Order: sequence, then structure tokens, then C-alpha cells
Amino acid sequence: MKESSDRMSVKQVFKRVTLLGLALATGLSQGALLVSAQTESSSSGQVKMVDPAESSSSYQEADASVSREAYNQLEELFKQNSQVKINPQAFYQTDDDFKADQQNFAVTVDMLRLYTVNSFAKELENEFNFEEGGGGLVVMHVSITNKTKETVHYPIEELKLSYNEASLEVSPSYQLYPAEDGNLAQTLSDNKGTIDAGQTVSGYLVFGLSASSVKRVQEDGYFYIKVVSPKRSESDITGISVNSLGDEQLLYLPAKDEAAKSLKESATHVPDRLTTEYWGTKKVLADDKPKLKESDEGIDVTITRLEVSDFQPNSYNEESFRNFKYGAVIVSVEYDVTNKSQKTLLPVDGNTVLTINGDPINSDYVLTNQVYGKELAPGQTYHVIKTFALDKSRYQELWQGHDYSLTISVPEKKPVVDSASSSQEGQEGQADLETQGAQVQGQTANPAPEVTTYSVTFNLVPKLIQTLSEDLKLQPANSTNNSQNP
Repeated sequence: MKESSDRMSVKQVFKRVTLLGLALATGLSQGALLVSAQTESSSSGQVKMVDPAESSSSYQEADASVSREAYNQLEELFKQNSQVKINPQAFYQTDDDFKADQQNFAVTVDMLRLYTVNSFAKELENEFNFEEGGGGLVVMHVSITNKTKETVHYPIEELKLSYNEASLEVSPSYQLYPAEDGNLAQTLSDNKGTIDAGQTVSGYLVFGLSASSVKRVQEDGYFYIKVVSPKRSESDITGISVNSLGDEQLLYLPAKDEAAKSLKESATHVPDRLTTEYWGTKKVLADDKPKLKESDEGIDVTITRLEVSDFQPNSYNEESFRNFKYGAVIVSVEYDVTNKSQKTLLPVDGNTVLTINGDPINSDYVLTNQVYGKELAPGQTYHVIKTFALDKSRYQELWQGHDYSLTISVPEKKPVVDSASSSQEGQEGQADLETQGAQVQGQTANPAPEVTTYSVTFNLVPKLIQTLSEDLKLQPANSTNNSQNP
């Protein structure tokens, strides 16, 4: 590790970029707010979603030239580091944005550099998984945005780097960062992960990779960081229960230009699990934004997007589609559930059924990236994504060109029965039975309360822009040779 005096000597280099970063982290600056959907705290401590259209906050782009200029200085420090010898030329770099955007927070990578490490000091071998023969250095500029109206705590140590079928995950490094300022991991650690309402904290993260990991990343052409959700309290433990602020998801990042192009295209699709975890390639057959609303006893459901795609899994995910001999067509639906009742709902848990030409198809729970058990309190809105996997041959023969009927069910949270009260009442009831000699052994003193499930149905007409021919090839929807059913 470099001596503290070395780090202090570069403090002025980062003055322009870190004044903004540190101010945002400590809540001193109100000038750069990024809020597309805010929340406000209720008296019960739950989060109440606010319609993005009602938000008065705005997003002010930071001066990109500041971070670029600062990074040029930071890169020189990496090159001059005697303990970690890197190849001066990054083997991959991009300044494109890659974003994991959820209802209450967003994580954005807007600059990425990957370097080959030729050698490193013995005391740093833990940063490279104790492998000999060099390794790699991943440097990225990351912004984390709190979209709520409450202070949250982001566990930056849980934002880890890995790749498909890897045996380990890599945490952001403190030792490999060559300057005192600008290290996002250090900034958040010093502030207990605090991000104030509506604010964005930005900085650099550095990860060390072993030589074998670098080889694998270069072969695949991509890797990912595991994006975890914020916490309401610093003491909350990450990953052991449902988090109402968001879900753990993977943000894939490129290591080749080809992968960057594919990832950017993938980001235009409905963010189901196939998209966010880069399971393969979607080719759109229909992509509609109908804005249709139906209600059931104070539960509003609004369809915001319907996407139908021809899907080709990548090599890592082919096994998941082994039962689709001719390939798969994916139907993904995005909708908002607004709870105007006085009950607590479970918006993700309900069954969603797509019916085409009389054939019912259940949504596939494997393809969701939202956690079951998510609670929706009165006054809240939650954005839900459901995905259906269809056999391509049956789609072409029986379902292509037909209208869709979509039934969405939203169950209430099951009320909690007071076990102590139930036990006491049961004992009192048993005493009465014994004294009166009543014959009611088959009855229960406190039957489990019934759970109400709300349900709405939509009739949808996908506007096809491509169809599948009889030999399952893509063709324009207006092709005279298409075999679209009437």
C-alpha cells in the first residue's frame, strides 16, 4: 500500500471532482438532484410511492469533462504505482452509460477502463486472488442515486464484481486506489453509506482480478457487478429478507465492443430477468405501450408496456430452454399496481395468466427478477414485470396474430393470527366443551382468516412489426408471405 504522504500529495488533483462528490455524500449540496420517481415516508415508516409526474425535482447533468479530466490524472497515478505495474494502455475502455434503474434507486456506470496487470507487490496478492502471473485492474466511475424522500444507506461493500460461472465475487478495493480523494467506496464507508433524499453520490471504484479471471472476462467479452438495494438503517443486514427499497440485480458491463453494442441494445427491452441478466438476444415482434387501466375494489392496475420477442439464449442459458425444441418467443408485460384500499398487498406474488386463442399460459416465476413477498401498503404504487415463455412453433402455428387476454391477480397479505390469543381462546373453549359435554371436536376455535385476491383482465392487441414464417424465420409483418393467423 502507498504511504499516506503519497496520497496527500495528489489531493489537489481531485479538488474539482471531489468537492461535488463529498458535498452530495454529506448532504451539503442541493444543486444536482436525480429523481425520476420519489417516495415519502409515512408515519408507519413505510415508503409511499409518489407519481413521477408530481415530482418537482429535476435531474441536472454533471459536467462530464470534470470527471474525464480527473480520470486522466488518476490514470497517471495508476501508471506510476510501483507496487502494481499495469500495461499503460487499457485493453478495453468505454464512456457509455450502463444503468441498473429501479423504482427507488439507480446505479450508473458512465466510465469503464480495464487494464492488464503485469506484476504486483507480494503484500497485494490478496487483491489478485493469490494467483501468480499478473492479473487485471478494473476502474469504473459510478453514480448511486437515491430516488426516495428519505435518507438511505448504501452497502457499497456488497456491490461486487464477478462473471458467469465464477467461483468468487470481488469487492471494491481500498488498497489499489492510488489517491486520497474520489474513491466512492471510501466516501460511502466514511459516511456510513448515507445518501440523502433525492441525491446522487459519485466516485471511482477499483477491482483487482486474477490472471485467470482476466482471461475469462476477455473470452466472454463481458462481466457484471452485483447491484444490491439501499437500506433504511445502517444496521439492516443485506440480502436476508425482502427489501422494500429494491431487489438485488446484476448489471452487465462490456469487455469488448461487440458486447457493448449488444448490451446497449438489450437495455432497450423490457427489463425482465432475460434482459437484466443478459440471458440472450431478443428480436422484437411487437412492442406496445398501451396505458390501459382496470380496477377491482380500489386496486388499480395499469399496463404500461407489452413486448413480444423472438429469443435466442446465449451458451450459458441454453439449458434453461432445453424443452423449447424449436426456440422460444418471450412475452413480457410491465404494469403498475396502485393500492387505494386499506389492505396490504403482495403485488409480485399473484398469478398472471396470458390467454391466446383459448390457450392459458402462466407467467414464468424463473424469469422474474423481482422478489416474492414484496409488500404494498395503502397509498403505494409498485411497478411489476411478468414474463411468459412460449414455444416458437406453437406461437407461429396457433397464437401469432391473435388478440391477448391478460388476467392479473393481486393477493392481500395474509393477516397474522395472534397465537397467544388463539391458544387462550382455544383453552377456554375446551373447558366449556368439557363442562357442557358438547360434541364439536372437529371444529377450530379460530379458523385462519380468508385472503382476498383482486383480479383484473385486459384485452390486448399486439401490433406486430415482425412475424415468423412457416420455417420460423423473421419477416416484416406486412410481408405477403407471412403466415399470420387471422
